[in-house]
Parts: sequence; C-alpha cells; structure tokens
Amino acid sequence: MNKILRLIVDNKAETPRPFNVTRNGDSASIYIYDVISADWGVSALSVIDAINQAGDAKTLNIHINSPGGDVFEGRAIMAAISAFRGKTIAKIDSLCASAATSIALACNEIEMADGAFFMIHNASGMAWGDKTALRETANVLEKIEGAIVNDYTTRTGKDEEEIRAAMQAETWFTAAEALEYGFVDRVTSADKKAKNTWNFAAFGNAPVALLRNESDDTANLSEQEKKFLQDMLPHHEMAIEMARAILPNAASEKVRGLAEAIIAAQAGEIALIETWLADTAAPENKKKPMKPMKMQTDDPATKQNEEPASAGFFMSTANANRLRLATIS
Repeated sequence: MNKILRLIVDNKAETPRPFNVTRNGDSASIYIYDVISADWGVSALSVIDAINQAGDAKTLNIHINSPGGDVFEGRAIMAAISAFRGKTIAKIDSLCASAATSIALACNEIEMADGAFFMIHNASGMAWGDKTALRETANVLEKIEGAIVNDYTTRTGKDEEEIRAAMQAETWFTAAEALEYGFVDRVTSADKKAKNTWNFAAFGNAPVALLRNESDDTANLSEQEKKFLQDMLPHHEMAIEMARAILPNAASEKVRGLAEAIIAAQAGEIALIETWLADTAAPENKKKPMKPMKMQTDDPATKQNEEPASAGFFMSTANANRLRLATIS
C-alpha cells in the first residue's frame, strides 16, 4: 500500500472527529484536528462552512493538530482563511505537519504550544499510466512543491535552497526551533503537555517522542508485559521478512497490497515496542528505539542501497488530473 494511503488509513478515526466553530464575543475558534481530506477528516468545504458561521467575528482562532493530507484541500482552506475579513491566528496545539503547515501559514499570526511539532517535507503523490502520464505527474509535483517552497520562503525569509534541503530531509521542528527558523511568531505554554495521537509509521524521521502515545503509561510495565513485548518483536520481524519475500513474485494485487500493509503496520508496531521497552530500561541500559522500517517493494538484491521516497503532501489521482489543466503560481 502506498505510504501516503497508509498514513491516512492508520489515522482515519472510526467515527469522525468533531469539527465545529465556537464563538465568544468578537472571537471565534475552529479546530482542525484531523487528516485533511475531502473524503474523510477535515475538508475545505467544512472549513468554509465554519468560517461562514464565525460571521462578523473580529478574530478567528484556528487550532491545529493534524498530520496533513490532501494538498489541494489544504490550498483551498488557505484561500478561505485568507478571505476572512478579520484577524486570523493559527494555534498549533500539538502537531502541524505536511499540508497542515500551509494552513497555518495562511494566518496573520502563528502561535505554537511548547511541546508541539512542526514538520515539512517534499510533495508526493500517486501516479498510474504510461511514461507520458508519469512524467506529467512529476511535473505536477514540481509545480506543487514550488508553491509550497514559495510559502515557506515568504514566511521565514530563508533562501529557496535552504528550504528545499529542509523539506528533502523531512525536518521536524520543535516549538523553539520553529520560532527560531521563522515559521511561528511565538511559543505559548500549553494548558497540558502536547501529546501525539497519530500513527507516524509512514514518515521516515518522526521524533521518538512522537512514536509513543503520551496518554499511555509505559514507564512501569510489569515483567509479564515486558516479556510479551520482547516475544512479539521476533514475531513482527518474521512477518515483515515473509511479506518482503513475496513482494517481488506477487502477481495478485490483493496479495501484494496485503504484504505492503503488513510491512507498514508491523514496522510501526516494532518502533512502538522498542520505545516502550526503552522507557522501562535502567538509564545505563537504555538504547535508542528503532526507527520504523523502510518499506521495500522490490527485489532486495537489486534495491538494497536505494532509499524509498518519504511520505509527503498527499495528492489524489483526481486532483492530479485537475492540476494538469491548471498552473499553480
């Protein structure tokens, strides 16, 4: 399964996360606390409706906790925010990643809670067709990336080369780093510590602090719990090896999709288990948790030195086709 789809599927709530607008005098607030998508999560139309409900509010607070999503929905949300007649303030409550960063940058001011993260990376998307269609998709991605780079350089004052290097590296900024870099205007003390509620298995450089769910207490696991986690590691590793072994020879798309899903899911769980076990170890015995394994979908013998592309701004096939008929300035 494509890593972007894996990100969306893993983070899709069984029931929609609440999205509404609250009003307090001259101030209104909306909460973008989900994947950005027209099909699930927060859509541009839902944000436009919420902004309309804000009416004549003088200040619109846009709270963000999102792993990103569809770049086109993100651009439409940016346009809606820019059209608001009052003052707009982005409040990054926990995570502002990928396409969500562009939404934050559309606001007049940006606040970031201490303990939150701000992540930028390359644009990516899905492609299907012959060589001409694939080249057209690559051209589309370059146009998208150019627009995103322009947003970042305008906001931070950094040069294009530096911004592109940070995107290529999939850079995760802490609140203090985002402030120093120029992405945010100020860092605020959160009412409670910002915590991760997302699965980051699709990302390559997610900080260890985000690979665990902070609401879970893993510092005082029982011996039986630790034994269970330790026993599960070789089980998961074997499942990944079996899935990798079938991929080069899988003729069935269903089998191939299942194998890729197993690799993504089991790699993310291995990273979590390693993190939890590291939490329980004595300080002198602690080791750095293993990063999520890279998904390898081709013959390991011929691809062992090739680094897979990291997950980026999501672009659906339908939106890719739309962009071929338009130009992002």
